[in-house]
Amino acid sequence: MSIDERLRQLEQELGKQKRRNKSLLAAMAVLSVAMIFAFVLMGPLGGAQAQNDGQVVAREILLVDEEGNARVRLGASQDQPGLALMGEDGTAYAILAAYGDGSFLVLNNARGQTRLLLSVDSDGSGINVFDDNDVVRAAMAHMNQDPVPDLILYDENQNQIWSALE
Repeated sequence: MSIDERLRQLEQELGKQKRRNKSLLAAMAVLSVAMIFAFVLMGPLGGAQAQNDGQVVAREILLVDEEGNARVRLGASQDQPGLALMGEDGTAYAILAAYGDGSFLVLNNARGQTRLLLSVDSDGSGINVFDDNDVVRAAMAHMNQDPVPDLILYDENQNQIWSALE
C-alpha cells in the first residue's frame, strides 16, 4: 500500500470517527433530556401568587382534565423552563424545554418511549429517531465547526449502516 493510499484510508477513518462523535453528542443530549425531565416534570408544585399587576407567579402550572388527570405541565426549575403535554395516564407525549444555551423537543410514544429528539444549542443542531428498543436508528446533525451536515442510519445494534457523507 502506498503512502497516498494509506493517507486516504486514514482520512476516511478519521471522517467516520468524527461522525460517530456527533452521534455520541446526540446521546449526551438524550441524557440531558432525562435529567431535565426529572427537574421539570417531577418537581414539587409551588404555590401560585397573584400580583397586583395581573400576573400570576408560580414555579409550576398544572392543567387537568375533567377527571383531574394532569394533561399540561408548565414549569421552571433551576432556570430550565419546560412544557409537557401528557396523556390521560400521565405519560408525557411531548416535551419542549430550554437548557443551558439551547432547547429541545422530545416526542414520545404511548408507552413514554422517546421516538424523536430535536435539539439545538450553540454547538449546532441535531435530530435523532429512535426505534421501539430505545436505539437511535437515524441521526442528522449539523455542528457549527463542521460546515457539512451529516445523516447517518444505524442498525438495531447501533452500528452505522449508511452515511450521506460516504
